[in-house]
Formats: sequence, structure tokens, C-alpha cells
Amino acid sequence: MASELRVELFLQSATLLEKLNQVDLAEDLYRAYGNTSSRPEAVLTYAQYLARHDRHKEGLNLCEQHWEKIPAPVVIRAAIGLLRHGNLGEADVLPIAPRLNDALAASDNESEKTELLMLQADLQDYQRRYDNFQSLYRQVLKRDPDHIIALNNLAW
Repeated sequence: MASELRVELFLQSATLLEKLNQVDLAEDLYRAYGNTSSRPEAVLTYAQYLARHDRHKEGLNLCEQHWEKIPAPVVIRAAIGLLRHGNLGEADVLPIAPRLNDALAASDNESEKTELLMLQADLQDYQRRYDNFQSLYRQVLKRDPDHIIALNNLAW
């Protein structure tokens, strides 16, 4: 329990230090939080910190290093967010697309497949492949006719 509290203190302290513009100290604590938390996805908090400081590629590299340790939808969502926030190029998409396709093919959970299809649509939208992302949203709606995000995004 004490170590979990200590790890949580890393995150709270890092957040405060970042708000106080003590970015070097904040970075150290975000890194410590990601490295010591019992939750593998905690490292994505550090990746998001990197993105907030215009170090998007470093954040993407962190995602790539943890593909196998973090559930696919979680790490893929973070990676796409980093792409969007950093307005990165096609070369940065290359490692994400095959991982997303593999996760979709491997998933036997219907709600996870729906989430992965949504992420695939988001990635297609980012790449400006509008016909592809519309098709993906339609696939989502076949699975879940009331999926509000798919309905909204198709309406645009």
C-alpha cells in the first residue's frame, strides 16, 4: 500500500510541478510514475507529458516500446492522440496501422472490436482517407446502431 501511495505521489507532484513550470522536475516524476506504477498503461501519462512539450515523436516511441505490455485499444488510442496533437506525418503512422490491424484480427471481444474499428476510423480520418473512415463508421453502426460517436462523425 505504501509503495502505491508513493507512486501516486509521483503523479500528483509531477502534475503540480508542471503547472508551476518546473518542467525538468516534472518530467523526472512523470517518468518515475510510468516506470514504477503497477499499471503498465501509466507510462502513457509520461508520453502525454512529452506531447504537451512538443516531443511527440518521443511519446510515440514510448508507445511503441510498450505495445506488448498495454492493452491494444489503450496504447493505440494514446498513439493516435499523439499523432493528432503533433500533426505528425505519414511515416509516424506506419508503425500504428499494422498494430491496429493485428489487434482487430486477434480480438474476439465484440466491444473491443467496435473500439478498434473506431480507432481505425480515427486513424483513417487523420490520414484524410475519408471514404475509408466512413466505411469503418458504417461497420461500427452495424455492430452498434446507437453508437453516438459513429453517428455524429458520419453526420459531418
